[in-house]
Amino acid sequence: MTKLIFNQFTDADDNEILNEVKSIGDVDWASVSCSLKRPEYVVIQRAFQLGAIRFNDYNHVLISHRFDGWRSDEIDFLLDNVGKHSAKVIANAMGRSDASVRKQIYEFQLSCKKDRTWSEDELDILRDELNQHGTGHVAKKTDRKKIDVKHQAIKQGLSDGSIMLTLFGKRRSDNEVGTLA
Repeated sequence: MTKLIFNQFTDADDNEILNEVKSIGDVDWASVSCSLKRPEYVVIQRAFQLGAIRFNDYNHVLISHRFDGWRSDEIDFLLDNVGKHSAKVIANAMGRSDASVRKQIYEFQLSCKKDRTWSEDELDILRDELNQHGTGHVAKKTDRKKIDVKHQAIKQGLSDGSIMLTLFGKRRSDNEVGTLA
């Protein structure tokens, strides 16, 4: 039996991200992405997990508002391996808990017997209707969960900041806290 291997971020990877954010301020994500050989949105998601960037500035590519939330590369790994390996084996490879993996299997409806690969028709609906109608509408039309729609929108490069992909919109800044809007 082959061992399941997930490409974890190393301490060196994390330090490169942190140093880039600290030294420049306006980060050249494409350069960091190229250096780490990972998609740009995954590097941004990791920077958020490390607390190096603010949610408000990058909510269009963040799957979760939580620092311990799942990244796109983790979801892709799960999608590639569910059904081939147990939740426990996947969790061990990823450094996640069994419960966390099982929750994602449920969220993405992976325990269903139907193929969860996005069809061209579903991708067309995503591209054509996301901007105007939002993730809830696309989720209903494609019979998918909102988290699945959000993940696919990020992977397809459809999230440019003008589309609210999360229920958690812009958070109030420190000087707005305590004031009524």
